[in-house]
Amino acid sequence: MNEHESTLTWLPECSPEAVRRGLRVAAPDLAGARIDLRTRGPLSPRSRRATALLNGKFVLKFAWSQPAAAALAREARTLQALADLSLSVPRPLLVSWTPMLFLYRRIEGEPFVWDRLGAQPTAGRRAFAASVAHLLAELHAPATLEHVHAAGVALETPLPRVDGDRLRRHLLPRVDAERAAWVTRVLDRVDHVLTASAESLVFLHGDLHGWNMVVDAACTRVIGLLDLELACAGDHHFDLRYLPALAPTLDLTQRVSAEYERATGRRVLPERVLAWNVLTDLGDALWRTEAGVEVIGGPISRRIDGLAARLAAAGLDWGGGGPAHDPPGVVTNFPSGPRWLTLGDGVRGRLRVRGQDGVHL
Repeated sequence: MNEHESTLTWLPECSPEAVRRGLRVAAPDLAGARIDLRTRGPLSPRSRRATALLNGKFVLKFAWSQPAAAALAREARTLQALADLSLSVPRPLLVSWTPMLFLYRRIEGEPFVWDRLGAQPTAGRRAFAASVAHLLAELHAPATLEHVHAAGVALETPLPRVDGDRLRRHLLPRVDAERAAWVTRVLDRVDHVLTASAESLVFLHGDLHGWNMVVDAACTRVIGLLDLELACAGDHHFDLRYLPALAPTLDLTQRVSAEYERATGRRVLPERVLAWNVLTDLGDALWRTEAGVEVIGGPISRRIDGLAARLAAAGLDWGGGGPAHDPPGVVTNFPSGPRWLTLGDGVRGRLRVRGQDGVHL
């Protein structure tokens, strides 16, 4: 924790009025901006953070609880540490600790969804896979981790939302005996695969699903990565864990893996990618069920059947044969819907920031 984080404050609530009051303190020139607030439903204290679009140009991230403010502070410091590297991540234009908020520039782009990539010819799909691989290669380069460590940002070990023990306790009672037995065998195998240490530690995005990728209009290139709140240091396979569920086959995962190996010299082991994917997929389904929100590709039984088909396609017979049910269609780990896609380049103008003579934008 740096000196600023020890005195963190946060907004009292998630409302345009609270955002405007925070801007009057942190960035007076933006206090009169048009505020387009993205509202969300009831959230735990750790998740009480949101995004506002200012004048259609700037994106503001803010929090209204101590745990959420601490998470945003860590993300802001991580992004500041990466700002002088040629990475396609947001560059903060303003960081305020009291109250905790930071600002960066909006760019036009689209989140990754399979429908758009699936409509591409083979050459377009290969170009997209190569783009993902090279972006990950840059993110995972030793210099990235060195920059973050030099800035004093503490990076934790990557962890799935839900671990195997919790899945055994809370997911298995929600499914039939056949699926429960299959999941038990798969989780035992996942534990065994992930027991082995990673080859080396790399800087990880930590939450690289399709909605955190900004793609170009043609859907042939990733032009930015968003939301580094869960950035960590660990096994490079962790950042590939969403890929198997982003497409109806494993072709995208295999193409990204092959190109990543060529770009970095690191091996990509399918069993480690799929092991992280198992925990991610089942953990997401359980979390959504417990939270009372829509289980994308659900219910849980359908998610399990989709996972069984995915492992079979990878040639991994971890469950001793999948549940005897018809496999579902494409099952993804993220919801559909609009979001703001933002990076921090190309801003012009000037903001008055409290305690500073001014910030050139």
